[in-house]
Amino acid sequence: MCNLFTPKNKKLDSLVVYLHGYMGNLLEGIPVLEKILPDKSVLLMDLPAHGNSELNTSTLGVTEAEDLLNILREVICYFNFSNIFLWGRCIGAVTIINALHSLFLNRETNPLTIVKCISY
Repeated sequence: MCNLFTPKNKKLDSLVVYLHGYMGNLLEGIPVLEKILPDKSVLLMDLPAHGNSELNTSTLGVTEAEDLLNILREVICYFNFSNIFLWGRCIGAVTIINALHSLFLNRETNPLTIVKCISY
């Protein structure tokens, strides 16, 4: 499950993706949302086996990375974001690192560009 929040009456050029930590959920991103939303769009998602996800099993960032990339492709295609910022905690950080690794390995066939990555 994911939610996209966009600022009203602003050009949608930047997207911040926040991925929660282990045993967390997308609600962890609400404080991030409150600080960032006036200027950038924010995507919050529940990773498998967390929050309201319909999936019961987590692979601790392995298959979640491909889910993240698929969601990003769809959101970027629909909204045409030019700047993507990834921010993850714990399992969210591992998911981002795995996604970036996949992008690097497939850079010839994958035009997705990430501007900044923050993991902790």
